Amino acid sequence: MNLKNMREQNAKEMLQDVDYEAATTRKLIRQRVPNDGDTPEVYLNVGDEFCITVFYTVVDEFATEMKRRGEL
Repeated sequence: MNLKNMREQNAKEMLQDVDYEAATTRKLIRQRVPNDGDTPEVYLNVGDEFCITVFYTVVDEFATEMKRRGEL
């Protein structure tokens, strides 16, 4: 068992009445726009949202650098 899992397990034992899943996720309410239609809202946990945000940032930086290098 790694250190992170041990810390989480200890926290769960100490705070038994806390909903751990609800504490680690958050729901953002997006402002609706007229052309949305009936699309369902997507809620991601913090870890997934972080991975997606970092991935897009890295890909964007990569594309910008490749474009810059191609112009040289």
